[in-house]
Amino acid sequence: MEAKASAPIPTPVEEAAPEITVRMETYEMMVIVPATLSDEEAIVAKSKISAVLNENSAKITEEEDLGKRKLAYPINHIRQGFYHVYKFESPARSIAKLDAALRLMPEVLRHLLTVRTVKTPEQLQAETALREKIMAKRAAAEERAVADRSVKEVAEQQEKAEATKQPAREVTKEELEKKLEEILTDETLGE
Repeated sequence: MEAKASAPIPTPVEEAAPEITVRMETYEMMVIVPATLSDEEAIVAKSKISAVLNENSAKITEEEDLGKRKLAYPINHIRQGFYHVYKFESPARSIAKLDAALRLMPEVLRHLLTVRTVKTPEQLQAETALREKIMAKRAAAEERAVADRSVKEVAEQQEKAEATKQPAREVTKEELEKKLEEILTDETLGE
């Protein structure tokens, strides 16, 4: 009897693990570095922050340095700080580690992490169309208000003009001749 060759039975180690896709979220983080640091030390602190981001699986997409600014209120007796904004993508599970690492850094005075909503081109186009529609409605309402004001002003002016007019009274022939006589005698005396 011939033995048929069969495929070897895979062991658990040999089985390919199902590929897990990690969903990357988009975040924005503002960091305040104390202004008590020199400009060079602030640059070093920012590079340390970037390194912490990279260590925690973050992919930095954009960095923006907002410069030295006055704080709204003193923090640890510090009144000014260097503001820096990072926009990055990271798995949600690594954000807690990133937050903890930033809290422990003495170079970071404050930080704020927010989830950014990335809008599709269709959403942006719909928002733009909505803004334009609102602006058109506001412009039309303002034009109507201006027109209403001008109509009211014209009506008020007409009412004032009519109120100031004195009703014309009939002048008799005798009154007219008397007035003419007064005018003529005044003119002849003035010569």
